[in-house]
Amino acid sequence: MSVIIVAEIGINHSGSMDIAKQLIEKAAWAGADYVKFQKREPELAVPQDQWEIKRETPWGEMSYIDYKQKMEFGFEQLNELRRHAKLHGIGMFLSVWDLPSLEVARDFAFDMVKLPSAMLTNEALVRRATALAIKQPCDLVLSTGMSTAEEVAQALVLVADVWGDLTPDARLWLLHCHSAYPAPTSELNLSLIPGLIVDAPMYAGAAPVSVGYSGHEWGIQPTVWAVAMGAQMIERHITLDRTMWGTDQLASVEPLAFAKMVSYIRSLEGA
Repeated sequence: MSVIIVAEIGINHSGSMDIAKQLIEKAAWAGADYVKFQKREPELAVPQDQWEIKRETPWGEMSYIDYKQKMEFGFEQLNELRRHAKLHGIGMFLSVWDLPSLEVARDFAFDMVKLPSAMLTNEALVRRATALAIKQPCDLVLSTGMSTAEEVAQALVLVADVWGDLTPDARLWLLHCHSAYPAPTSELNLSLIPGLIVDAPMYAGAAPVSVGYSGHEWGIQPTVWAVAMGAQMIERHITLDRTMWGTDQLASVEPLAFAKMVSYIRSLEGA
């Protein structure tokens, strides 16, 4: 199985459909297999005591909740982006932060759905996402940033409980992750990847589980090293320009470097 390479667009579009489409095109050109967007309901994802905090944005100063709402794409916009991805020969799926957003992913019938690191301990969301993966069927992707070994094991046990002994055409992906933006190379702890490959199946039950890597570090070398350590899925944020406005830009990879990363990974697979 070839390594699956995901270009995480996330919120690097800054609410612009034009930028989002350009990022899809660049990801396809760079050789990624998928692009991924984030989907959340701001009223659920943002604590209410932060709603009215003022924030500088590309649209001027506004409340945090208004900013988060302007950053979200609706159903029709996501559908347009999905068509654009298909036109350019690249897959697309969503990272969902709440139950309503999971329903949006269900309606699109993507062949993957992801829960971000922050949601790994959200029992209701893990259970519902697992049920969706079985019924759709589609692959379920979980990231492990900020989580303890015990929390990762508990999430896998939840998946196993819902999965039961069913054998749908679906797979569980567990991505090793360091959640700093950008993450210091000395803290990436890539040596956890072989351990996850060995240990995760013990907790995942009948769910077939593969291990990957979601990176936020400077540069692309550690991402290639992750493949050498056994990662079968790679996820990196992509941006048009790392100096653009946005919280994730510095931890992202520009198109030319992304294409080099893909080339290095494919070369490593061949070797």
